[in-house]
Amino acid sequence: GFEMSRKFYYGTKYGGAYFDIYPHLDKLKFGVILASSSGYGASASLLSIILQNTDLLDGKKQKSVEETVKILAEQLLKNLSNNEETQLFYAVIDRRRLQMTFSCIGDLSGVLVVPGESIKIISSDSKGIGLNHKIEYSSLVVDLKPKSRICLLSQGITQVLSQDEIVQVIEQTASGSVHELRNQIFVQAQMKSGIEQPTKDQTVIVIEVKDNIIKLAKGT
Repeated sequence: GFEMSRKFYYGTKYGGAYFDIYPHLDKLKFGVILASSSGYGASASLLSIILQNTDLLDGKKQKSVEETVKILAEQLLKNLSNNEETQLFYAVIDRRRLQMTFSCIGDLSGVLVVPGESIKIISSDSKGIGLNHKIEYSSLVVDLKPKSRICLLSQGITQVLSQDEIVQVIEQTASGSVHELRNQIFVQAQMKSGIEQPTKDQTVIVIEVKDNIIKLAKGT
């Protein structure tokens, strides 16, 4: 009932983007994680923490989305040096209720397009996970509909394209596929930066609810 398109471009100077999609023990749920770190060291630390906590991300441990993000953040803090920082977004999509529950820390952005509603920006301007930073969580539950689209963007993209420019691309590709939207975001970022290869890792994830999906009654 969902179609996904995702792409990663490595940066020539700054690495650290990471994304993954996790099937859940509950087959009607799946998780999406997107992170953007200041460098390879922080990214490697995050990957190590994630590998240690796969039972959280696949739903074997019954924790809320915000609790999961909090656990990952607290463990990551113990492995970071002074100048390292990680932005983290984690969401669970419930196909039974057509809902997305997400929690994020730091400067990561997304765009939510629901038919019949105005385009919504998913964003947080708090500092990322880092030493001497107060960790601030942004959490929300969003109702989805058939043909809804969720577009998630790492810092490598949002530092090049403004929110208005990203929304413009989404509007221009509304009748196209998720792959066309994904590619056009990269094309616009490349055109604006004027360089063929980005200096910072870039990741784009586009998820679309298919028009033939059926929302099940709550509690079923």
